[in-house]
Amino acid sequence: MIFGKKRKEKDREKEAWDEALNLCTEKILDAFREDMQKNQKDIKRLSQTVEDFLDELQEEQERAQEEKERQRETSEREGKLLELVQLYQEQMELLEQWIYKDGSASWRQQYDMLKGRIETEKSICSIESVGSAGEYVDYRLHEVVEAVGADTDGQEGTVAQVYCQGMLYHGQVMKKAKVQAYKR
Repeated sequence: MIFGKKRKEKDREKEAWDEALNLCTEKILDAFREDMQKNQKDIKRLSQTVEDFLDELQEEQERAQEEKERQRETSEREGKLLELVQLYQEQMELLEQWIYKDGSASWRQQYDMLKGRIETEKSICSIESVGSAGEYVDYRLHEVVEAVGADTDGQEGTVAQVYCQGMLYHGQVMKKAKVQAYKR
C-alpha cells in the first residue's frame, strides 16, 4: 500500500507538472501568436512603404529621362542655330568684301550699322568672332590655309589675311578662322 500511495503522489505531481507545462506552453504560444500578428502588420506596413518608395523612384527616373531628352533636343537645336549663325557670318563676310570693293558709301554705312548690331547681339548670346589680321596665330583658333613670306621680323607668326572668321560659343571653339599667315 505504501507503494500505491507514492505512485499516486507521483502521478499527481506529474499531472501538476504537465498542467503547469501546458499552461506555460499555452502562454508562450499566445505571446508568440501576438508577436507574429504584430510582425505581420509591421511587414505589411513596411512592404507598402517600400512599394511607395519604388513608385516614387520610378517616377523620378522617368522625370530625369524626360529632362535628359529635353536637354538633348535643346542641345541639338542650339547646334543647328550655331550652324545657321556661321552660315550668316560667312555670307556677311562675302557681302562685306563686295560692299567695300564695289559698293557705294551709303551701302558701306548701312553695312557698318548692321554689323555693329550683329556684334552686339552675338556678344549677348556669348558668341565671339575670332580671326583678325595682325594677331598671333593660335592653332586652337586658326586654321592656316596659306603661308606667305613676312616683310618684317615683327610679322612672323601673325595672321596676314582672314579668309573666313571663326566662332567661339561660351568660350568653346565652334569653328576655326581660316587665315593666311606669315611664315616664321
